[in-house]
Amino acid sequence: MRLPDIEDMWERDSVIDPHDIVNENVRTAKLHSKYVKLLGAEVAKFKEMKVLLEALMHEKAEFYQNGSDEVWRAKGWEEWRGGKVLKADLGRVLPQDKHIIEASVRLGQQEAKVKVLDKIMTHIQDRYWLLKNITAEKQYLAGR
Repeated sequence: MRLPDIEDMWERDSVIDPHDIVNENVRTAKLHSKYVKLLGAEVAKFKEMKVLLEALMHEKAEFYQNGSDEVWRAKGWEEWRGGKVLKADLGRVLPQDKHIIEASVRLGQQEAKVKVLDKIMTHIQDRYWLLKNITAEKQYLAGR
């Protein structure tokens, strides 16, 4: 699921009907269930992507230090401009690798989704207080 899709879904789901507080309390539990499932799936995907990025960095380091062979060429990897890379230079070379950059960008996008979902979960947990305050305000205005 894309971040804009999550944001659009939350924009629709976050609306509270102040005239139907009982139903909103029930809906809060449903929203919690819905978004906790989404958060769990996105966190798992984030962790998997993080491990894959670390593996890619390890593989790329090996590739740059040992040079090209059939396995690397089959992946479409190209040697560094000057050939083999010294271990001391890997810290400078790896962040410039296009495959690592692409994987890092995807990981950053995934992290953004996790952060947004975490904020949504916080807001859902706060809905109970908000609904309680709406009820208290209604009672106050009604003179109870």
